[in-house]
Amino acid sequence: MGDIEPILNTILTEINNEFGLEDLTLETHIDKTSDGTGVNYKYKLLNSSKVEVGALYIVVSKDTVVSSKQQLTRQSKEIEDKVINIISIDIEKGYRGKNYATLLLIYGLCLVLINHKDIKYAKLDDDSAKSDSLRNIYSGLLFQLDSHSKLLDSKTLDIEGPEKTAYNINSLEYLQFLLNKINDIKKKKLKKQINERETIEAATAAMRASRFNQMTNNSKKSRDAKTWKARMRGGSAKKKKQKKTRKRKSRNIRVK
Repeated sequence: MGDIEPILNTILTEINNEFGLEDLTLETHIDKTSDGTGVNYKYKLLNSSKVEVGALYIVVSKDTVVSSKQQLTRQSKEIEDKVINIISIDIEKGYRGKNYATLLLIYGLCLVLINHKDIKYAKLDDDSAKSDSLRNIYSGLLFQLDSHSKLLDSKTLDIEGPEKTAYNINSLEYLQFLLNKINDIKKKKLKKQINERETIEAATAAMRASRFNQMTNNSKKSRDAKTWKARMRGGSAKKKKQKKTRKRKSRNIRVK
C-alpha cells in the first residue's frame, strides 16, 4: 500500500488553502458513538462571520459492504469490515455550485484516514435528485452502486437502490485521484476567474469607447452649433448692412 500519510497531509493542506482563499474555515468535532463501538466525525464549514454554511457527518464503524470483486456480478457477496459511513452532507444555498461539497467530502475522508489508515471502504445512501446521474458528486469520487444497474443514456443510470460504495480508498492510487480532482477544481476556478476578468475588461473597454464616441459626437454637435450661430450672426449683420444701405440711398434720393 505504501505510506499514505504524506499525500493525505498534502490533500488536507490544499483544501484548507482553497477554503481560506474564500474566507472559509473548517471545524472538526470527533467523539465516540453512543454505543461506544464507532467514531463520529462532524465537520462544519464556516464563513468569515463564523456562520455555518456547510456540514458533513461521518461515522466510522463496522459494517457490511459488497465485496469489490463480487460487486460487478449478479452474485453479490457481502463482507463485514471497518467502514466510513457518510451520513449526510449539506451546503447552504448561497454557497452551492462552487465545488465546496466535493472538497468537504474529500477533506472528511482524508482526515478519517489519517487516524484509520486501514479503512478500505466508504459507504453512503445517495437519495439526492441527481442520484441517477453519472456526473453527480459521488460518482465523481468513484462511488459505485451496490445494486445492479443499466445505462439509460450517456448521462443517466437506471438504478435499483441508493447504496453506493467507494473501494480501496486507502490506496495511493485513489488518493492521487483525489489530489488530481482538487487540482482540476482549482484550474476550473482559475479559468472562470480569467474569463470573468476578461469579460469585465471587455465591457469596460466598450463603455470607454462609447463614452469617447459620445464626447466626439457632442463636440461635433457643439462645433456645428457654433458654426450655425456664427452663420446666423453673419447673415443678420449682412441684412442689417443691406438695410442701412437702402436707407442711405432712400435719403439721397429725397435730398436730390
